[in-house]
Amino acid sequence: MIPNLLCRIDAADVDTQRFRPHWHRITLVAVMALLACGLLLSGSVWLYLTRARNLSDIRYADTLTPGGWRSIRTAIGDRALGDAAEALKLRDIDTAVRLYRVGLAKSPRNAPGRIALARLYTELRRPDLARDLLVGGLPVLAENPEYLRLSLGFLLEFQFDAELRQVAEPLLRHRSPAVRRQAALHCAAVAFHRGDFDGAESILARHRLADSAEGALLLARGDFERGYPELALARLTPALNESSTQAAALALASRIHARLGRTPDLARTAILRLADDPLSPAPRLAVLQQLHDQDRPAELDRETDTYLRLFTHDASALLALGDFAANTGQPELARRIQQVFAEHRWPPEAPALLYAEACLAARRYAEGLAELDRQFPSRSRSDARYGPALDGLRAVALFGLGHADEAQLQLEHLLAQPNLRAENLSAVATRLLAFGRVPSARTVLARAVELDARNQPALAALVRLEAELGQIDALSGHLRQFLAVRRPSHEVLVFVYRRLGSDLYLLHPEQRPLLAELRQRIERDDALASARNL
Repeated sequence: MIPNLLCRIDAADVDTQRFRPHWHRITLVAVMALLACGLLLSGSVWLYLTRARNLSDIRYADTLTPGGWRSIRTAIGDRALGDAAEALKLRDIDTAVRLYRVGLAKSPRNAPGRIALARLYTELRRPDLARDLLVGGLPVLAENPEYLRLSLGFLLEFQFDAELRQVAEPLLRHRSPAVRRQAALHCAAVAFHRGDFDGAESILARHRLADSAEGALLLARGDFERGYPELALARLTPALNESSTQAAALALASRIHARLGRTPDLARTAILRLADDPLSPAPRLAVLQQLHDQDRPAELDRETDTYLRLFTHDASALLALGDFAANTGQPELARRIQQVFAEHRWPPEAPALLYAEACLAARRYAEGLAELDRQFPSRSRSDARYGPALDGLRAVALFGLGHADEAQLQLEHLLAQPNLRAENLSAVATRLLAFGRVPSARTVLARAVELDARNQPALAALVRLEAELGQIDALSGHLRQFLAVRRPSHEVLVFVYRRLGSDLYLLHPEQRPLLAELRQRIERDDALASARNL
């Protein structure tokens, strides 16, 4: 039967019994056989995936097309990511990392999986791997709001400023307005943290974000740091009216009232913040700061205990309390926060730094240095986030102990850091001035300005210090650089003008032209301030 279907014998070939194949029939049968084998194989794969691997979302039709196989690959990756999450709950870290990597290789668009693995890398003190993972997902996940916000926020928090600028450049040209907005806000935040207040203002104006809640808050912080508290307070209105920025805006308003000496306004702001959000850490910190400033220790201890009880499971809130302890010189409170972190098995580096800083503020230099040596015995990639702060604290502690040579070496190591920020250098310079280490403080500030000429806080501090020291030759260049910024500190300008007006510098050739430039700028600023008050 089969030979008759596939072959024929022509009349001329009857004697020889020569068979001639039916090629079209053979082709048809071969195709049908291949099709049957393919269907059988696809069915076997589908049964394996749905029964053995429990991938119930896979359809049989997915096994028949290339697009379907891409869906299958994604489903296998998603299942691996789910298994990784279960392994992580059991604290099987090695298995969790392996499954996360396998899952993301097959399902690269899985944003929760990328975020979870990035957090695990951070917990394992490998922020460099977390950075590469998050940045690698941005080309395909930029339109995912949570992923975009978390990725850019991670780069900003861990001071990967160069990487953030590089990543944000194409995002600023993205077709989505929401993506462009987030990229612009984070670029402005990088400029602010590096002391480039003019740059931050330009970015926000270019992308029409100056009147947004986040943009207004950033501009107000810049004006406050420049020395214009009244202008900063006037800018805060949009941020105060937006729930997402209200807490930060009220915190800044408290700082402004404190600088202006408005005690009743400061107390009223603290009460309003606490009444508006009693379960938020920010208003309670404002109350703690007020109680400390008013020297009311009994109430301060009671409110501190309440704070620790309310936020014992909130690492961010505890670090904010640790910052308060560091600024006010309370090592005992900082140690309590370290103990809570140890109980929860959270990363110990940040509370250790805050404890050391609290010890330095309390002039307990040996204890602070011992804590740094215990927690950070050697430098590694895990210290990238804390490197500048660590070097600065060690230098200050060594100066406090009288080890000037070692302290100077530590300062040189600090100034060689790649991602120095304005707040790191300004804090170190302030502490050095408190020790009377004026040359070292000036070196730190000069290096900061050399690395980034737009670093306005460092430039303002350097100009003030050089005017105080009478270093007119160095001051002339830095002062003209300072006058070129959009809004230099009025207080610094007045201070320098009075110092330069001294008879000590009558014979210096730069005195008269510098005084003329200062007078012109001060008069212009006074006129603008009078116009705003009308």
